[in-house]
Amino acid sequence: MTLTLTPDTPNARIQIATAGMPPAVAGATVVTGIVQRSIDQIRWTIVRSAAQITIDGSGNIATISDYEFAPGVVNFYRAGVNTRGVDTFSRTSATTWSAADTGQTYVRNGGADADFAVAAGIGTASHGAVNTLKGQAIDVGSGEQQIVIDVMLAVGSSLGAPITQWVCGRYSDANNYYNAQLNLNGAVVTVVLAKRVAGVLTVLATSGTLDAAHAGSDWWRVKLDTLGSTIRTKAWKRTLAEPPAYQLTVTDTSLNSGTQAAALSRLETGNTNTTPVVVSFDNFFINTGSPQFTQAANITPTLDRVWLKSPSRPFLNRPVTVVGWSDVARPDRSADFDVVGRSFPVAITDLRGSRHVALELYTATGDDAQTMDYVLASGDILFVHTPLVCDVPGGYMRVGDTNERKTRPRGVSRVFALPLVEVAAPGPDVAGNISTWQTVLNSYATWSALLAANPTWADLLARIAPPSEVVVP
Repeated sequence: MTLTLTPDTPNARIQIATAGMPPAVAGATVVTGIVQRSIDQIRWTIVRSAAQITIDGSGNIATISDYEFAPGVVNFYRAGVNTRGVDTFSRTSATTWSAADTGQTYVRNGGADADFAVAAGIGTASHGAVNTLKGQAIDVGSGEQQIVIDVMLAVGSSLGAPITQWVCGRYSDANNYYNAQLNLNGAVVTVVLAKRVAGVLTVLATSGTLDAAHAGSDWWRVKLDTLGSTIRTKAWKRTLAEPPAYQLTVTDTSLNSGTQAAALSRLETGNTNTTPVVVSFDNFFINTGSPQFTQAANITPTLDRVWLKSPSRPFLNRPVTVVGWSDVARPDRSADFDVVGRSFPVAITDLRGSRHVALELYTATGDDAQTMDYVLASGDILFVHTPLVCDVPGGYMRVGDTNERKTRPRGVSRVFALPLVEVAAPGPDVAGNISTWQTVLNSYATWSALLAANPTWADLLARIAPPSEVVVP
């Protein structure tokens, strides 16, 4: 996994791009990542809009813009993925499943290496006899797991006894794991939630017949979650929409240490299907509760003047000329109360309030004054971004009642007075949009004009909206 950091000085931002992350597979599950920034590699801050980013089929994310970097010092960036295990079986192996796309080597459970193969984008397990559990497991380093896998039986129905496919979470070894068991009994499909502890298998819950009828070439998708004490599963035919609710949910605390995920299958005792019976697997994904990070890159960005930035609408970001600022005040939030029969009052104290300060900003032209008016009209929390060595108070600010005055009776230059109250930074889920659909509607009369100016969606997404879009008629 790599991160590429590109400074964009005219827009006071750092462009972040990634490569080599676990790729998404259409319809299988959403692969999400996270990007963080730090100046000491101890305290990490999520880069805005990068708390949950979708990874595409090539293992990349859309370019992220970081407007809130620390200027003049080293900024460290790292990327992580909640998806620690991914396998699309896009390789060829005549024996064993070798290694997953994310690099973990499979550990065989039951059977022989020759019973397993990878070809044509699927992994297979071949069964020549009944009552032999065969499977493969990979270690994802966490027992907090959300597992998704596709399974397929070439047979249209099981004969004599079920054919079962097992998805196992918190797998420690062949004797300890939770499992979602997809059962084909005749042409009927059911799902079972179970646990094996010290070699003893206990059924925790059993579903009724799944709605979709099974045919010989059908792929089924199974999802198993082992999140804290909540163990749950659901299964559905891959051609259908995912059910919104889990079919089986239980609370259990028997297993807490396993960090592997496994895919297994078995012909139950009494099955009379013609052997070998081949079970196929595809799109094996394991999301975990905590991201796995890769230290990627660092950069020392510069900022040579004060900027006024909107975390939610970065198309409003502007460099500003500060011509004055007030003393900084911190309001008292304590009080004292007289008590009957006592000479001294009782004091109740609290932290002082945040900084209060007033800035004066100069605009030289009528256009600059109009743009500043649009910025203030947004009502957004604003980030006063200051250079490393700067006396101007910076930070995240709420703007109070503003005042605009002329510098000369007939002049076009203005001074804006901004009373500011320092506030907490908006959360990383407050996404910054450099344009909106209104930008598209205002810019292009027809789809043909849009396509002519923007050959790709990436070109369109890079378009920056004008500040006037904050004004709602």
